Amino acid sequence: MAGKYQHPRLDLEKRLQFTEDQSPSATILGCSDSRVPIEIIFDQGLGDLFVIRVAGNIIGDDEVGSIEYAVDHLNTPLLFVLGHEKCGAVSTALQPLEEREKEWMGIRKLLTHIYPALKDIDSSLPMDQ
Repeated sequence: MAGKYQHPRLDLEKRLQFTEDQSPSATILGCSDSRVPIEIIFDQGLGDLFVIRVAGNIIGDDEVGSIEYAVDHLNTPLLFVLGHEKCGAVSTALQPLEEREKEWMGIRKLLTHIYPALKDIDSSLPMDQ
């Protein structure tokens, strides 16, 4: 409220520059997990990164389109996929079927995109919570 920013490039002059264009240095696909705030992790400010966040880092048509937009229209030279430990979406996908069936429909649909990556995981291994 006092205009004292903790993160770089948030001043009014810089924000006004972004009304014209943007030129982020990277496109990053990351998880929606609130513990993994991408701009803060990389100490970046407005306009520095083109971030796409989705639970479990799944990639569907919308995410592909967003990445293509960043690469083609914004000329981002780097595409980075940022994973993290103890992802709730992945943990949920590893739960027994009877538990997963209790989830809301949207969550169950999201999980279907995670299952292929888990097909070779031994389900008898302990879950590291």
